[in-house]
Order: sequence, then structure tokens, then C-alpha cells
Amino acid sequence: MKDRRARVFLLPKKLVGPMRDYLDRFRPTLAQDSEANALWLNQYGNAITPDGFSRELPKVTRRFLGVPLRTQAFRHIAATSIAETDPEHVNIIKDILGHVTLEMSERHYNRAQGVSSCSQFQSIVEDIQDRLPIVGRADQNKFSGRPRS
Repeated sequence: MKDRRARVFLLPKKLVGPMRDYLDRFRPTLAQDSEANALWLNQYGNAITPDGFSRELPKVTRRFLGVPLRTQAFRHIAATSIAETDPEHVNIIKDILGHVTLEMSERHYNRAQGVSSCSQFQSIVEDIQDRLPIVGRADQNKFSGRPRS
């Protein structure tokens, strides 16, 4: 973890199968004759270092997600997701991410509230636009720079 303190969490049920596959099939292949005790191994059978992980993660996420993401992005995603989907339990962000104070966690909560408010506002604007008669709407072409037809 970022604060260099170990954490213990249960593995989500959806990840148990893939983790078993890794441990039973892939890790032994990577380990070959290596005596590495680390969970995650590189192609040479050595433990993946934090620097190596940080260097390779953006490459992997670009390949599979189309966007290079670093570890900090996953921290932000986790915190914001918790704040958006379960705001009553926003205090768990502190423990999951290893924040010393709730202040850091509150930043994510406040950001999530802003994102949620923006989405709600956008939805209201779209509803109003859908209800306006065509005559009452601004000429979209006039503002888009496209020629009128």
C-alpha cells in the first residue's frame, strides 16, 4: 500500500476463480525453477517490483481498456466509486486507501457529490429540451458553426 502498511481484505467472489487459475496454472509456469515467494511474478520468475508494476500497468490498461491508467488512477476510481454508490459508508475509503485522516477521503466524497450533481443537472436540462416545442428551441445550427439547411 501507499503508506507501506499491510492490509488484509477478503477477495471478492468474482475474483476467486481467476485467482485460482493464476495460482494453479500461470504462476507455476512463471516460477519455473525460481524460489520467489512473491504472489506476482514477471516473465523471468522474479517478484514484480513496485517500480516494474508502475511501469507496466499503464501499458496493460492501454491494451485492454484503451486508456493508460496508473496506480493513482485506480485509487481515485475506487474512492469515487465508493462515494458515489455508497455515500453512507464513505468512511471506509480511509481504511481501504490507507489515509491517515478522513480529510483525504472527504475530497473524494465531495468530488463524487459534484459529479453526481452535474449528472443530475444534465439530466434536467435534457428533460427540459425534450419538452420544449421545436419553435421554442434555439437554432442549433446557428451555434454550431454549421450552415443551415
